[in-house]
Amino acid sequence: MRNKRDKPVLEINIQQFLMEESEKSRLASDIAHELEGPRYQEFFSHYEEASVRQFIQAYSIRKAQYLQYSPQFLKEQEQNVNDDLVCAMELLWEIQQKKLFNLQCLWRAEKINIPGMEVVFDFFYWEKNISECPFLDAVTQEEVNLYVEYVNSDFYSEPNPLDSWQDLEGFRKEPYEAGHVAIPAWYTFYDNNMGTDELMNLADIRGDKEKRYLGIKEKQFSEDLYQSVEDAMLCKPRLEITQPGVLEEFIRKFENRRLLDLFDVYETELRKRAEYSAIESAVEILKNAGEQISIEASADWQTALLNAAYKYEKMQAEKHIRYAYSEYMLRRQSGISQLPTKWAAQEELYSEKLQNYKDLILRARLECGEEANFNF
Repeated sequence: MRNKRDKPVLEINIQQFLMEESEKSRLASDIAHELEGPRYQEFFSHYEEASVRQFIQAYSIRKAQYLQYSPQFLKEQEQNVNDDLVCAMELLWEIQQKKLFNLQCLWRAEKINIPGMEVVFDFFYWEKNISECPFLDAVTQEEVNLYVEYVNSDFYSEPNPLDSWQDLEGFRKEPYEAGHVAIPAWYTFYDNNMGTDELMNLADIRGDKEKRYLGIKEKQFSEDLYQSVEDAMLCKPRLEITQPGVLEEFIRKFENRRLLDLFDVYETELRKRAEYSAIESAVEILKNAGEQISIEASADWQTALLNAAYKYEKMQAEKHIRYAYSEYMLRRQSGISQLPTKWAAQEELYSEKLQNYKDLILRARLECGEEANFNF
């Protein structure tokens, strides 16, 4: 953690991360456009049309990743987007995610109105843009203190960038049900301390209303496409990028040797990372701690290492959240925009998804002879 603030450098690092994400999206878009050209049409003509579209989308993302990240793997210079600050701010935003979720429960139960909130998907949009959410109260010192208690509790779970924060329906499902999403550990701790555990059990009045309209459009869409899709599937096989050997064979057929090498490097690196053991990870954490870390006696040296690394990371998390709060308050008091979250690069995507969601509901309302608005 820095001993003094260096905001320009921090902002540059965040902006660099967002630029990389934007470049990856642009690159994938260019690749997808190329794949739709005449060079590939004869090959794709042998496969079911819908699966070809899915393949093009998946392959364009894969190729963009190979081009962007494989050279970094080769040079062993994987970039670090200011880990201390990014991790610290993500901890701070967990507080805001829980506050947003509580408001969602109340809003869906039609117990409160929130200016500007029109549909359920609005909450998923603000989940990805939590640092800019306009109707959330500022983080308080009391909330930070509660989060620090959480960090030091047995409930604590390290942040996962793939965590879902606003998926109320997924949280309500049983673990054996399709679509089940684990409730964040921070939510459970917050509810136990603040007495808000009943919010998740409130009736989902608004959600049920929206499902009715979405169901109308989904049924209509299915009826329109069912026969044509079924006929296509009977005539031609599907082109699946996940089938063994398909991706490598496609690269061999249409790409140069350099991309095949990048493919090998990227996929090998992913396998290595997946196989990276917890012990090796703990050793790496302790090695890079930059300070003396005591390891308690244990009959099992592996357990001792894991415990030491875990305790060190919890200690760092407490330090980071307090540092992030000082940055947060400084920016708020100075009228400076908060640093964006890691999801900020997806703002455009989620804005488009939100608009599509709203359009479906409005069209369904018109077909029901109702007014094209969200007053229902």
